[in-house]
Amino acid sequence: MNELFVAADYAVGADTEDCGFESSWRFGHNGPCLTLAKALQHVVTPCTTIWVAPDASGVASREESYPIHLSGDVQLYAATTDDSGNVIANDTNDTGLGPCFGGSAGVPAFVVDASGGGASITGFTIDGSCGAGGASDALDVADQLTLYNVRIANVARGIEVSAGGDVRADSVTIDKIAGDGVSCSSTDPLHPAQFDAGHLVVAAAHGRDIAASDNCELWLHDNSTLGADPSVCESPRPDVYGIWAESSATVNANLTTISCMASDGVHLAAGDGAGVPQVGLGGNIIQGSSFAGVAIEAGAAIDSGYPAASSLVANTCDVVAADPSAFSAKTVSPVTIRATCP
Repeated sequence: MNELFVAADYAVGADTEDCGFESSWRFGHNGPCLTLAKALQHVVTPCTTIWVAPDASGVASREESYPIHLSGDVQLYAATTDDSGNVIANDTNDTGLGPCFGGSAGVPAFVVDASGGGASITGFTIDGSCGAGGASDALDVADQLTLYNVRIANVARGIEVSAGGDVRADSVTIDKIAGDGVSCSSTDPLHPAQFDAGHLVVAAAHGRDIAASDNCELWLHDNSTLGADPSVCESPRPDVYGIWAESSATVNANLTTISCMASDGVHLAAGDGAGVPQVGLGGNIIQGSSFAGVAIEAGAAIDSGYPAASSLVANTCDVVAADPSAFSAKTVSPVTIRATCP
């Protein structure tokens, strides 16, 4: 496995034609690159690891050129610089508070191109407040991508997964998003969009925390949470829908808490594409929705609970469905199914 090094500190990193191959500025032109974009130009072999150290304020270089394109099996890790100017690994990989990439107006911060690879990002922050801001998405994904301890905030949309995209996320936080937190859809049924997340946190997404549409296959599990702390639901509530599923989307949410939605905790819509959504709920808590805990439009369906029954608590209405048989999920206590919600 080859390694490359990036340091956003001008005293350590420099975008020379031969940069990135050594961990210290003492190696001259072969020392750390200033920008990740430049280091990526030097990836020539599979399974290249790039260590990225921010400047003293925790920010990636303001010289970055966005969007940053990832392809192949490149592995990105947060790093720091020691007193001798060496780029070294540090514990930010376990906190998601590593180098902060601010993005640029109107374009994604990162794009994962369809290349048949399997990129990964560990320990990074993607936050519009770190730079000029205004990024359209934090991540646009059309291939395999693994995320671990990544924080996303203050962008138009969080993660956009399209045809061929396959995101595996663990301990990812998405906060203060103007639109959707996670958007998943594909125009090609042979190449679905896939998103699988554990310990996911989405809060203050002013559109839909999770938006699943055509040919999307999406899983939530391992104590993921959508929405605000239910003990302090703010007014107005920034999160509108917890899970929105439409068209041919397939969603399985297990051991997930959905709280304080301005509209529905889970909403199944017909959408504009072919097919109807299928949603499985198991062992979830759906609480404090201003409208319905679960709303089901004609033709859609909720599957039986797995691995455990779900709880619907303190929603204005438990379940809204024109066809009561569309809701077959197991619940901890009986729920009321209404055709409309007062």
